[in-house]
Amino acid sequence: NLATQGARQPGSSFKIFVLTAALEGGLVLDDTLNGSGPCSFPNPGGYPDPYVANNFAGESGGTNTITGNVQASSNCGFLRLGQFVGLQNVVDVARRMGITTELDARNLSLPIGSEEVHPIDMAGAAAVLAHGGIRHRPYFIDRVTDRRGNVIYEHQSPGRQVVSQQSACLATEAL
Repeated sequence: NLATQGARQPGSSFKIFVLTAALEGGLVLDDTLNGSGPCSFPNPGGYPDPYVANNFAGESGGTNTITGNVQASSNCGFLRLGQFVGLQNVVDVARRMGITTELDARNLSLPIGSEEVHPIDMAGAAAVLAHGGIRHRPYFIDRVTDRRGNVIYEHQSPGRQVVSQQSACLATEAL
């Protein structure tokens, strides 16, 4: 089952975790972020060193608000934002929002979705933002009834607040 067992690179959709970690860390959507590219980051002991990335289609980007960098889906902006908020904080937010696959906080390209995740986890994590920061585990069966309409099973999920309602609202606004 590719949705639950397959692992795929989420690409730019992973940026929701960087954005949410930044908002949880006290940044606001109007804060300024350098999204210019190409961008280079020291990667001592890693390969390549330095790590160099580009924005989509070689766009140069520029300095803009966090919202502007979201709208441009600026790779360099999100790589810098990930460094600023800390990649371990990005991993922690991704975990709280429902990502179950292993994520390496030493991977400099993590903020732009280079680590593989389960598609069902990404769907559930995005739903956290839509639900005001409350996580409900994804599920397949809502209700089972017998032939007379009697409910045999009904899914119950109270959910759990995993990011603040304010961060979820602001992230949704930017997206």
